[in-house]
Amino acid sequence: MKKSIEHIKHIRNNSKDCSFYICNIFRIENGKIEFNDIFKFDLLNEKYFNTEKKLKEMGESWKSFIQNERKETEPKSEIIESYGPIIKSKINSNDFEKLNYEEYELKMKSIFQSWRKSGDGFEDELEKFHVKSINDLQNFNLEKRDYYFLNYMLIHDNKKHELNFIYSYFFKVIGIDYESNTFIKLNYGNE
Repeated sequence: MKKSIEHIKHIRNNSKDCSFYICNIFRIENGKIEFNDIFKFDLLNEKYFNTEKKLKEMGESWKSFIQNERKETEPKSEIIESYGPIIKSKINSNDFEKLNYEEYELKMKSIFQSWRKSGDGFEDELEKFHVKSINDLQNFNLEKRDYYFLNYMLIHDNKKHELNFIYSYFFKVIGIDYESNTFIKLNYGNE
């Protein structure tokens, strides 16, 4: 049988300050899970950010926004598919940092601490969403997963979407459990 994927769960939470936390859980069927399955099965697709209805509404708003932002003298160009603030087609496995659970937790805590020192103002919401994700996923073997962490601020500018300025922050976390053949896909951001 051919390797396939099952979408198990979708969670989305928004704050009043335009921050968000999105979680999707997938299971690979008929084969061993591999990190590159996120590309093979197009799991970096914005359709996993919202419901279909919401995506359609947002798509129309984006088209209108882009057309209004461009000057009439600029040539029209096609809309580039993005994943958050990043051009989707330019994302590859080298953009992710591999971590174990303890390293992932330390990375998140260091972000909170760094933001508190600099006064960025997003640390409390991000920390609440991070704690919520741990609570939402307590039955998903978090300590035994390999984590792959992407921070859009560290991505080379040529990979960023032209409208990336609307994001104050965007983190992508992939958690892989090889025993249960599952992906946990987390997005934290502010737009």
